Amino acid sequence: MLPQIRSSVVVLVLLSIAFLARAQETSCKLNALLPSVRAVVEEKFPGWRLVNVFDLRSDDQSLWKKSHHGECPGLAVGHYENDSDNSYAITLFQKPPKLRQLLIVITPGLSTPKLHVLSRPQEVAYLSVVSKLPPGRYADAEGKALKIDKESISYEAIEAGAIMYYYSEGRYQSIQSSE
Repeated sequence: MLPQIRSSVVVLVLLSIAFLARAQETSCKLNALLPSVRAVVEEKFPGWRLVNVFDLRSDDQSLWKKSHHGECPGLAVGHYENDSDNSYAITLFQKPPKLRQLLIVITPGLSTPKLHVLSRPQEVAYLSVVSKLPPGRYADAEGKALKIDKESISYEAIEAGAIMYYYSEGRYQSIQSSE
């Protein structure tokens, strides 16, 4: 009886791993977004794709999975503008003819979602990732301290540098957070 229990546990563990991998894959699809957010992306950026773990360089995939297990590298949902409404930081890319990437934030509203383009489309050698940072004290690349009261956005070229975007005084501002 004991070998049957072990094999059942092994099967259960394997199914759980497959389910988690599928959940991560699904969360990196445009159809996982709110319909109003997805509509803005599809209308304003036709042909652009949401960055997925498997779009990253192999070394970057490993680093991302270690530090952001199960999260989508192309989507970070947070309270960037206020404490009551979620905003969606989304990094999109196109391949042909050259690799291009951009970073946007969409905040659903009562009538029309607000779209902010934080990083305009630009040619890149490899893809960057987006993640949410908690409120707190941060320093720019030169060591200048900054206190941020809301969640903020990290837009990172893994092992190369990051820009932090935060909402203040009615608009998104940025600092070079690492080089």
